[in-house]
Amino acid sequence: MRRKQTAALAAAVVILAGAGLFFVAHLKVQRVLLFLSRAPSSRMDVSGSATVCPPPAGWETFVCSASAVDAAYFEGRYYVASESGGIVIYDENFQPSGRLTTLEGLPENKVTCLEVFRDALFIGCAEQGLAAFSGGKLTLFSAKRPQANQITCLAASADALYAGTFGDGVYRFDGSRVLPIRELAGLKVRSLAATRDAVAAGTFDSGVFLLRGKQVEQISGGRGLPSQTVLGLAPADDGFLAATPLGAFLIRPGWRCVPVLEGKVCLSVAPVGNETWVGTLGEGLFIGQRRSESLLPADARVNRIRTCGRVTFVLTGDGAYATTPAGMKRLPDAGDLPAPFVTSLATDGHGTLYVGTFEDGILVWEGGKVRRHIVNDRCREVNCLSYDSRDGTLLAGTSKGLVFIPQNGRQYEMTSQDGLAGDNVSGIWQEGDDLFCAIADGGLSWIRAGATRNLSRFQGLASNRVYACAAFKGAVYAGTLAGLSVISDGRVKETFTTANSPLKAHWITALLPAGDSLWVGTYGGGLYRFSPPAQWKRFEEACAFEVNVNALFAFRDRILAGTLGRGICAVDRESGTAVYLVRRLPSRNVTAFCEDSGYLYCGTECGMLRVSLDALDDTLR
Repeated sequence: MRRKQTAALAAAVVILAGAGLFFVAHLKVQRVLLFLSRAPSSRMDVSGSATVCPPPAGWETFVCSASAVDAAYFEGRYYVASESGGIVIYDENFQPSGRLTTLEGLPENKVTCLEVFRDALFIGCAEQGLAAFSGGKLTLFSAKRPQANQITCLAASADALYAGTFGDGVYRFDGSRVLPIRELAGLKVRSLAATRDAVAAGTFDSGVFLLRGKQVEQISGGRGLPSQTVLGLAPADDGFLAATPLGAFLIRPGWRCVPVLEGKVCLSVAPVGNETWVGTLGEGLFIGQRRSESLLPADARVNRIRTCGRVTFVLTGDGAYATTPAGMKRLPDAGDLPAPFVTSLATDGHGTLYVGTFEDGILVWEGGKVRRHIVNDRCREVNCLSYDSRDGTLLAGTSKGLVFIPQNGRQYEMTSQDGLAGDNVSGIWQEGDDLFCAIADGGLSWIRAGATRNLSRFQGLASNRVYACAAFKGAVYAGTLAGLSVISDGRVKETFTTANSPLKAHWITALLPAGDSLWVGTYGGGLYRFSPPAQWKRFEEACAFEVNVNALFAFRDRILAGTLGRGICAVDRESGTAVYLVRRLPSRNVTAFCEDSGYLYCGTECGMLRVSLDALDDTLR
């Protein structure tokens, strides 16, 4: 369900770059047109509008805006987009003056690009299409095909705005309609550059396409551009600049490629004055072939270089930098969290919230701020959290074992070497003196009085991949990749699968005892209510989504399920009526819940939501 995006990008672009050396070079115009004429086309329509205004009472979001991806100057202010935290607005002195997130009406917080066209600021979103911001209002554009809503880049000429998508080519907005460019349909576009009479599209796997009028040409491997993957494009006086995983190049008329910087994974390139600036993956900023260590950290990931009037922005994985008369200035970070991906939540019941993250350890949240950061080799990739109120110990299930963090003491760990069934602890359940651990790579571990007992497929579990566990009415339940196993007196008594129950999916991801029932979340089959010994209830309005691991919560007369891509599904316990909550969430990928001091906290892929229980109740009703 989760991935390390930076590592994946680096691996993918390097592989594609190597493969590109063997591709055929310059294709003739007729062959390209013949190939592209087979690609389907779509269109984007206005799908909604919203007035940007303060959020309603009781609703707050906390996001991470550290990784900056683009910048624009609009109506006297600077707008800086981030990978997961929406847009931060800065005044002309580079001080934060506001922000645009899902709480203010953005369709999503994963913003990929910005571009000013005519009297509006256009905002490209990773999955939810295109938004135009003007006059305090947002106009949303989206298409029926999901690929068309995956906006990767924007570019503007005097008479048109161009939007690149990952898999559906390039769209053109003339001020009234957003229509596909048939000659560039079906491309996985990563970068765009527009001039008065042409638009260039850099793709993930097919080199560069140049469109003039209705004529399109392609340049790929073999003619000086060694990579099929083009991650950045920019107009130059005598052609286009291209950033690739094998370096940066100037593409001149006639498709002659001149190296600017070779041997680096380049993400961005732009002309700045009389120089060419190149941004790299993990090796900082280069001016021509010279590394500029005085401007940026040497190991910076430079996502984009963007000139807005007299200011040049360098957008990095660690924030936004801007040129000033005094030199390069790092803009203040207006985010609330140092890491975006929240995987788990726990509370001590007295105002302290523990926030587990995907790869940045545990954040200790008090008084509306992060007060402490717990991160080390063992406590980094956090899957689940549980707080023991008896002695104040925080338990963290991580990818490297079970971590115990006493309130006043030294952290210690349990791993497979200490008797656990495996190291990847995905779920924790405390029941009196018993501690149960769901192990994603080994089975179920049962810890009592310092002794550990393990159950695996050999002892009858449906699978060794266990993701959730719970004790309920004298039995222990283990949610596995292959069904729900019931354990009594230390033995597996029964397993429910799609073959012997109403379950529509084998993969059990979440378990929650509530009242007289055990609620069962699945990956792909939605939510079920189970009453021992074998009574199941399937809900028609909550049966076609993926429940994230351990993402179930009992809220008054409803069960809340955190889903992968559909927000929160709130199901009435008796009637089964479902309400889907998407608006105002930091992300539609909801991963965790926790209640404290009259508020519900929701962890997501792009930060955290805090909503008062009464405000949430009003929304759901």
